[in-house]
Amino acid sequence: MLSEQVNNRYSQLQSIVKAMESVAIGYSGGVDSTLLLKVAVDVLGTKAVAMIGRSETYPTREFEEAVKIAQHIGARYFIVNTEETDVLKFQENPVNRCYFCKTELFGKLDEIAQREGLKWIADGQLPMMSETFVPA
Repeated sequence: MLSEQVNNRYSQLQSIVKAMESVAIGYSGGVDSTLLLKVAVDVLGTKAVAMIGRSETYPTREFEEAVKIAQHIGARYFIVNTEETDVLKFQENPVNRCYFCKTELFGKLDEIAQREGLKWIADGQLPMMSETFVPA
């Protein structure tokens, strides 16, 4: 049985996701993004979409596992091909190279979110509004 504090946090996450109304999730198959995807699918159904990146920097085994988990959860998903290795700053391998990976990935996620009419983009860390969101 989960503690009251964990139950409260889980309920809070469900409320946040419900308020989003629709979301594209940058999905890696890791613990954080899997929890977020599961909650989003439970709360929003087909208005929650997993976006699974595929690139030279993402091991094939991890990519395949992410797809299997998304399917098991029953999530709609898109495979997003990224080309961060074509970005000169990424090639220079600076300490902030993850920034360039995320910039490449989230740029593509935003395109899909807009096309699919999804209001939010999120990963296991924090949500961002899609440019298509217009407050009422």
